[in-house]
Amino acid sequence: MRRLVPLVLLAAGCGTRQVPLRAMPDPREPGGAPGEYLLATGDGQRGIVRLVSRGVYVENGHTLAHVALELESSGRAPMRLDVGALRLEVFKGTDAMPALRLSSTSGPSEVPARGYGHFDALFELPADLKPGDVTALAVSWAAQLGNERREGVTRFGRVVERRRGRQPIAHGPYMPGSGARSPTGEWYTCPDDPFHYYPYPPECF
Repeated sequence: MRRLVPLVLLAAGCGTRQVPLRAMPDPREPGGAPGEYLLATGDGQRGIVRLVSRGVYVENGHTLAHVALELESSGRAPMRLDVGALRLEVFKGTDAMPALRLSSTSGPSEVPARGYGHFDALFELPADLKPGDVTALAVSWAAQLGNERREGVTRFGRVVERRRGRQPIAHGPYMPGSGARSPTGEWYTCPDDPFHYYPYPPECF
């Protein structure tokens, strides 16, 4: 049974600035929904880890990145999120910043057999980094279903307003100007802004 996480927008009246992000397709998960991963044990037990994000925003003077992890066990085995394994890598343009540890959490990190849980994680970004500077995030995580452990990296990219008739131009795999490899294996530009580079397919103006 799929449960959708409400992506609650933070109130602009509180002076909050927000850059929304979405999970990007994982080439190692062909046909799977972005940000969704299946765990399976040798005796046929199954579970799902699902990652979503409210993006990067400013709250009370702090720049925060939000990631939510859903755990869903459909069999007789409990599921557990390894909270200590959570790390966040932030991309500013073509540059990857050092991995960040958790700032705060809420919600259960473990669910019983046939259970469901929603775990929220916040990472505090450097004070001089604005939400608009962030082009992508990469979240390292690990979860366990029974005796089966799975580790993964989920990448999130910017959500850009879409306008008809504009398609991104793909290049790759190295980002221009730095020689750094794109985290997604390709980089993209938009026809109206050819010098703004993305590591994921943008929705061009």
